[in-house]
Amino acid sequence: MKVSIDTRTLKPGDSYIPIKGQNFDGHNFIEEALKKGAAEILDVDIVDYARSYRKQFDIPIIAITGSSGKTTTKDMLHSVLSTKYNVIKTKENQNNELGVPLTLLGIEANTEIAIVEMGMRELGEIKFLSSIALPSHAIISNIGYTHLELLGSRRNIARAKSEIFSSFKDTPAKRFAFYPKRTPCISSVRRLAVKNKFDITEIDNSNITQSNQALITSVALHFGLTPQEIEQGLKNYKPSANRQEIITIKDTTLVNDAYNANPDSMIFALQVFSRYQGRKIAILGDMLELGEKSVYFHILLEKHIKNAGIELLFTLGELSKNINPKGIKTTHCNSIEKLVTGVINSLLPGDNILFKASRGIKLEGPFKLIKAFLETK
Repeated sequence: MKVSIDTRTLKPGDSYIPIKGQNFDGHNFIEEALKKGAAEILDVDIVDYARSYRKQFDIPIIAITGSSGKTTTKDMLHSVLSTKYNVIKTKENQNNELGVPLTLLGIEANTEIAIVEMGMRELGEIKFLSSIALPSHAIISNIGYTHLELLGSRRNIARAKSEIFSSFKDTPAKRFAFYPKRTPCISSVRRLAVKNKFDITEIDNSNITQSNQALITSVALHFGLTPQEIEQGLKNYKPSANRQEIITIKDTTLVNDAYNANPDSMIFALQVFSRYQGRKIAILGDMLELGEKSVYFHILLEKHIKNAGIELLFTLGELSKNINPKGIKTTHCNSIEKLVTGVINSLLPGDNILFKASRGIKLEGPFKLIKAFLETK
């Protein structure tokens, strides 16, 4: 079904659910929803309604969580499985207590598989989202250091992510778990999956730059796809905005991975970037929500920056002042204007530029400005 909770994006024929937030009440927009062509007004609790609606469908529900790579895994898996099945997925990063219900309410009669992304900040959130989706398949992309500020330790992060293996009254009879073999706190992850009777597949992630593809391939084979279908699906994959988005303008390549960052995703991005031929420029911003270890994790990046062959480094944000790798020309910028001007004045033909930072740094702004400059150059 087609559901909207926002009259600004409501389309004719959508069912409108008026929800209440801290600063708004959707009931105040019912008249506007009807004027814009809403088929009906569903004055219901969206969580309970979505949970009940999901139970009407006996199809695979694939839930995905992880410290990083959730959206990429979701998009890649959707691209691959769509070569054989009619698949729906979470839109953009709608992975919270509203996004998960909206995804489930997007299931239609001809839907064969639904992929549901699940985000979290605290213990209990993934369990709550799983109680709505009742997944038949659960994927953990990785367990990193995101949300240390709230969770305190990687063990607690593993506990929080492992809530995706929780059991409920209407849990599907057969369930399947996929996660990397080399996962921190693997014993606690495995323990909960076994306790709740998941059929476990542990993915070889010894090669970090290929681990995501190995995960996608394993899930695709489980659903009966041929190697040819998997290859075609991977070719069709297009990343979401600001996530490993690669744009070549004339002779300059921009790698826009500015959506978010934590130590694991930052290291992964640098390892992938190391493969690029030509001079490499990295524009890195703060990694947020790391608690008392924030400075340590920024200093830790220095060896990975060196290993990636970075020749010029520009940093933005208070924490990134701590990134000062020896032997690499580093410019810390206290404004977007200084950053953009510094990068533009440093450009040479054939350069590769990586953009990576936490969401709060809004590095997509400098990316757009530098991209616009290159397009008019």
